[in-house]
Amino acid sequence: MLKLLVVISLFVVIYGRVEKLVPINYRPREKPVKPVEPEAVEDDEYDQEEQTEPVKSVTTAPPAVSNRTVEKCPSGWTTFAEQKKCLMASNETLEWHKAQEYCKTHGAHLLTVHGKGDLEAGSAVVSKLLTSVFWIGLYKDTIDGTWKFTNNEVVGELPGLVGGAAYCSVAAAALINQNWPCSNKFFGICQIYIK
Repeated sequence: MLKLLVVISLFVVIYGRVEKLVPINYRPREKPVKPVEPEAVEDDEYDQEEQTEPVKSVTTAPPAVSNRTVEKCPSGWTTFAEQKKCLMASNETLEWHKAQEYCKTHGAHLLTVHGKGDLEAGSAVVSKLLTSVFWIGLYKDTIDGTWKFTNNEVVGELPGLVGGAAYCSVAAAALINQNWPCSNKFFGICQIYIK
């Protein structure tokens, strides 16, 4: 409990945005969701580098490589057996889209969160970097208005979702902030599943 209060205090002091922090308390949808492939876009039609805030063109996240599953975590990754995940932080702070691209280059995607254990695992990885805030794979699809993870999993109910121009999510300990500008820079937490 004390650790949680310290993290909240840190958020308030650094970011002054405690009203937008919500506890993670959601259950995945009961029915399996079939992944939806994003529409193909010609390279000359869309240039992420030219995006400016407010970010209104976050229609789909860059598709994840896959829900890759490994027998053993690769070198440099941390094993979280209870979550059946291998996690690794990006080597530098990045914008949300670039953090997802970084994960893709390692055959992974940004962290999906299914409970407090996933957030605690992500916090354990970034604590080595002397930070407590990190990008997760939760984003808002501005076409259909749904919140999704970068592995195309649609989020059922997640309390406290707020709209606005920013549709990317950061996390710290047991809290998620869903309304963070995608152009801010944080470490990304990449994930691979363990068999």
